[in-house]
Amino acid sequence: TVRIKLSDVLTSRDVIEYGLQVTAELPDGITFAELVDFRGVDDISMSYKESIHLQTVFADLKQNKGYRGTVMLVGTDFQFGMARMLSAVIGEVGIVHVVREDEEAEVALKAILTDD
Repeated sequence: TVRIKLSDVLTSRDVIEYGLQVTAELPDGITFAELVDFRGVDDISMSYKESIHLQTVFADLKQNKGYRGTVMLVGTDFQFGMARMLSAVIGEVGIVHVVREDEEAEVALKAILTDD
């Protein structure tokens, strides 16, 4: 599982750089999910066109690195809404769960990794 903690303003550039870093660092032939701690995010700054480009990033991770899905851990209704918008894009490629509790996140991660 790749765990990442976000803060401040999330941009499409942040997500693209993250995808490139994961591609460079993870070995081939594994299966992984990611847990994104969204509780520190105050805003998202990206256009619809930029968000569609994120599908390419996650499709590459799925094809080349065994990406299965994402769990987004949120703390507020605003973060929940932002995470759901992103999940509409990423969900085209992998399984996405938006949850509010740490325990829910662990259960969702396990479900993603064991889903055939």
